[in-house]
Amino acid sequence: MKRSLAVLLVAAWCVAVVAPVQAAVTNIQFNPQTPAGQGSNIFPGDPWTIGKFFETLQPINLLVETDPSEIDFSFSVVERIANRSGIDWTDFHFGIIPLDTDPNFGANFTNVGFQTQLGQNFDVQFMPGMLWLFGDIPNGSEFTIEFDVQLFNAQNAFFEIEQFPTYVPEPSSLACWSLLALAVAGGTFWRKRRR
Repeated sequence: MKRSLAVLLVAAWCVAVVAPVQAAVTNIQFNPQTPAGQGSNIFPGDPWTIGKFFETLQPINLLVETDPSEIDFSFSVVERIANRSGIDWTDFHFGIIPLDTDPNFGANFTNVGFQTQLGQNFDVQFMPGMLWLFGDIPNGSEFTIEFDVQLFNAQNAFFEIEQFPTYVPEPSSLACWSLLALAVAGGTFWRKRRR
C-alpha cells in the first residue's frame, strides 16, 4: 500500500513538473492611447466578442493579458469592424506587439473566417504575428472576422493586437496631385531662372 502510494505521488509530481504551463487570456481592453470609436465594445468569453468603429485611419489597439493555467495556447476572437472614417479602405492589418513578455514569446493568427455585408472577398496573407486582409471596404460598410491567436511561451504575457486600415488613393486623385506638385515646382524653377 505504501509502495503504490509512493509511486502515485512520484507520478503526480512528474506530471506536474513535466506538463507545460499554458496561457489563458485574463483580460482584453482597448488601449486608451489608441481610442476606439464611439460604440466600440468588448465582451469576454469563448470567443471574445469585440466591436470596433473606426472613425479615422488611426490604429485601434487591444491590450491582452494572459495568466498561467491548464488550457490551450490559443484563444478565439470574433470582431465586427465598421468603417466610419469617411474613406474607402483597400486593406486591413492585424499585428502582435509584445510589451512585457518572455523573450521567446510568439503569436500567430490561425483559423480565419469572414462574414461580410457586401459579399466582399478578401485576399488573406499571414506572416508570424501578422495578418493582412486585402480587399475593398467601402466607407459605411462593416465586416465580421473570426480568428484564433496561437500563443507560444505566453505565461503572464502582456501584448497588443494592433489593428488599422489603409487606403490607396484613386489613380485620378494621384494624377491631380502629381500635376499640382509639378506646376508648383515648375513655377518655382521659372521664377528662380527669371531672376
